[in-house]
Amino acid sequence: MIKCIVHRIKNIFSFSEEVWRLDFFLTFIVTIIITNLPIFLNIKPVNKLFDFIITYDYGMGGYIILLIILHLSNICRRLNDMGKHNGYALIAFIPILNLILLLALLLTPREKKNK
Repeated sequence: MIKCIVHRIKNIFSFSEEVWRLDFFLTFIVTIIITNLPIFLNIKPVNKLFDFIITYDYGMGGYIILLIILHLSNICRRLNDMGKHNGYALIAFIPILNLILLLALLLTPREKKNK
């Protein structure tokens, strides 16, 4: 179990690996929790001058881009496991279709490899 966790952390941004359904689901849940962490912790902007406007400080943009890359790499790993093209990961940016993609990623079994 520890080897699996260490392997996943080392290859967290890999787009070429394969990942099983459970591994995909757990990484997806952790990504959602990390994404919403600033909201849960009630982190506010440092600049008090614009406190009346809901804004993020400059570091938050990099944080969001990092999480988008993490989420896309997770989707690409699962698509590799299913034998599909990584281009399908772009469906994650289309509203409604991203839910259908998520269900397909969670419910479709892995492709059997001929050795």
